[in-house]
Amino acid sequence: MSYRQKLPMVALALIAWTAGAWIMLSPWVLGWQNRIAPWRTVTTVHFWTGMAIILIALLQGVALLPRRPHQNQPNIGHHPDSANAESGLVVGAGQQGSEDDMLLSLATALLREISLKPKENEEDSSR
Repeated sequence: MSYRQKLPMVALALIAWTAGAWIMLSPWVLGWQNRIAPWRTVTTVHFWTGMAIILIALLQGVALLPRRPHQNQPNIGHHPDSANAESGLVVGAGQQGSEDDMLLSLATALLREISLKPKENEEDSSR
């Protein structure tokens, strides 16, 4: 995601943080709560609601931080010469296909395996 696409979301996070801070501090700023007196129910509700909004805004800001790609990921998968090559399940072995093709081959292999398991269970139950 580019910087221009993230800018409105960052602005929204800053607005949410400001609104949360205002909600949290408004009982004292507007004079509804005396600084020395014990908190009233409305003050407690304002404080914790504002705190929750600030926390959500901070989480949104953290989610927008750039992420470093994992550079040391192992090449996981099967070699094309393996027994699974005929099923079309070759993942991470330098295959030029897209991720959709890999997911499709994985789903196909799983469907084949699932369809074979009930037959094996029927043979075991007949004994």
